[in-house]
Amino acid sequence: FLDRARAARPSREVAAGEEPLASVLCRRLAGLPLAIELAAARLRMMSLAQLVEGLDDQLELLTDGPSHSVGHHRAMRATMDWSYEQLDPPERSLFRRLAVFRGGFTLETAERFHRTFPDSEGAVFQRLAHLVDASMVEPIPGDRFLMLEPVREYGLHLLGEHGEVEPARRGHAAVFTELFRIPDRELYGPPPGSPSERRFPSEHNNVRAALNWAAESGDAATLAELGTSAVCLLTSLGFLEEADDWCSRLLTVGDEAKPHRARALARRVLLTAVLRGCEAAETDRLALVDIAEALDDDRWRALAIERRALLALLRDDFGTASELWDRATAELLRLGSQEAWLCLSNHMEALFQAGHYDRAEAVADQLAEVGERFGISGLPAQALEGRSFIAVYR
Repeated sequence: FLDRARAARPSREVAAGEEPLASVLCRRLAGLPLAIELAAARLRMMSLAQLVEGLDDQLELLTDGPSHSVGHHRAMRATMDWSYEQLDPPERSLFRRLAVFRGGFTLETAERFHRTFPDSEGAVFQRLAHLVDASMVEPIPGDRFLMLEPVREYGLHLLGEHGEVEPARRGHAAVFTELFRIPDRELYGPPPGSPSERRFPSEHNNVRAALNWAAESGDAATLAELGTSAVCLLTSLGFLEEADDWCSRLLTVGDEAKPHRARALARRVLLTAVLRGCEAAETDRLALVDIAEALDDDRWRALAIERRALLALLRDDFGTASELWDRATAELLRLGSQEAWLCLSNHMEALFQAGHYDRAEAVADQLAEVGERFGISGLPAQALEGRSFIAVYR
């Protein structure tokens, strides 16, 4: 308590004569570290005696008896109730609503989230700073903020009492749907090194929570759009079983001939091949061919060829795979589609593994050129890495 009091009020130490009062406060709070931290944060605005008096009043309300008989749960609840009551109404609203975030949030996402409510006037930054000062929100590395789980659960309880759970979860889902929206030009999803790929690991828990809400509430549009983004990023980052689960759900949503369905199937060909074998994946590939025809889109037809090349490679038919990748690459470049990166990336890796180092190096050069042409910053680095491995093994 003395350490946190010093941090909260550097200009004035707790005097030696006040230490017995500090001991009383710690006993009142059953020695719980989080409760002590929340209480100490209030020394910025009041004296130690006022702090103990305020907490005693709150504990009496909760226990219907002497405050020394309070249990751990009630001590924590009393401290949080009292800390919450010290906030002004806009700060209370923000605190309750931020409880829907899982794994923390940035100032940017908090501001976007705040704007989803009709009473969104006023700056979030100042309110959030007050919540940090009160130790109800903690700053964490990566310019993020986090509610410790007991505090978050308390916020969710208050959110329910105010009838705000549904709008808060809907707003939360809207924020992450927009944040990870896939541009139309990215047929297969975010390319390597994209901002979405870099951001996703920090927001994985938030995206999962938003998708669960969309599935539970029957919000098909959010499930289709955010779910497609999540499947693409989960696959790229190696969360194959979770990606496969959401992919299965996506394929039951909406119109058969929709881009989100094509994206999901393109990823599912890989997921099924890895998790269940090439024969099962062939069914998904043929479904992708059907959607490409229904969409009447030559880019998707070329991507269906790329998936055929991938399955050929997994069946140890390197010659067919290489021929198909060349064909799909040429078609996508003819169409001016940046998705040629996918063909080149997979082809480069396959050529390297097969020991065709000269051809692999030529494909790496093409990959770098596609990155420069379409402004995909991660591709030149991937090509350079490929050339480095080729140099080592040659």
